[in-house]
Amino acid sequence: MAADRAVQLVDPPTPGATSARRRRPTPTAADRLSLLGAGLCLLAGGLLAAGGPLLPATALFLAGGACDVLDGMVARRSAVHSSPYGAFVDSVCDKVGEAALLLGLLVAIDDQLAIGLLVAAYAVGTLSSYVKATATEHGIEIAWPEVRVFGRAGRVALLASTLTAAALTGAGALVAGFAVLLAFNAAALAWRLARVVAYDPLAREATSSRSSRVEAAAPSPVRQGAPTRTDGSGLLAPAPPATRQRQSHLV
Repeated sequence: MAADRAVQLVDPPTPGATSARRRRPTPTAADRLSLLGAGLCLLAGGLLAAGGPLLPATALFLAGGACDVLDGMVARRSAVHSSPYGAFVDSVCDKVGEAALLLGLLVAIDDQLAIGLLVAAYAVGTLSSYVKATATEHGIEIAWPEVRVFGRAGRVALLASTLTAAALTGAGALVAGFAVLLAFNAAALAWRLARVVAYDPLAREATSSRSSRVEAAAPSPVRQGAPTRTDGSGLLAPAPPATRQRQSHLV
C-alpha cells in the first residue's frame, strides 16, 4: 500500500517536458564545417611536429581557415544560424585549430626569438578574445566592427603568409612574421580595451529609451488594401497610398 501511495503521489510526466529532456542539439552543416576545419588544423600541427615540410602544413592550415569562413556563410543562410550550440562549436573549433598549429610550430622551430614572439602573439590574441567575450557576458553592449579586421581570418592570413615565406626564403622570415602577428593582436587588444573603458551604460539606456518611445509613437501598421475610411457617399474606401507603401516595407 505504501508503495502504491508513493506512486500515486508522484505527478505523471508532462509530454512536453519529456520531449524537452530528450531533445539534443543536432549538428548542422555549419557545425560539420567547423569540425572539419579543426581537424585540418590538427593535421597541420601534427605534420609540423613530425618534422614535415612547411608548404603542405600551410596548405592544410589554409584549408582549415577556409572551412571557418565557409561555416559562417552557411550558418547565415540557415534558419538556425543563431543557435548558441553552433556558436559554441565554432568558437571551440577555432581555438583548437590555433592551439594545434601553435604546438606544432613550437616543436618544429629552433629559433628562440621566433618562439618567444609566437608565444607572446598567441597570449595577446587569447587575451583579446577574452576581453570581448567577458564584456559580452557581463552585458556591455558594444558593436565589434574590428572583428572583420582583427578576427580569425586576419590571423590565418598572417600565419599562412609567414609560413609560406619561411618555406620559400628560410626560417628568418618567421621572426618578422611573428612580430607582425604580435603587433596585430596587440592592436586588437588595445582597441577592445579602449571600447570597454569608454562604454557609457547611461548613454546606451537613453538611446534605447528614445528608440522605444519612437516605436510606441509610430502608427500601427495597416493591412494593405484594407478599408480604413469612408468617402463622401458613405462607402468604405481603401487606405491612402502612403500608408500602403509603409506597410509593404514592413513586411
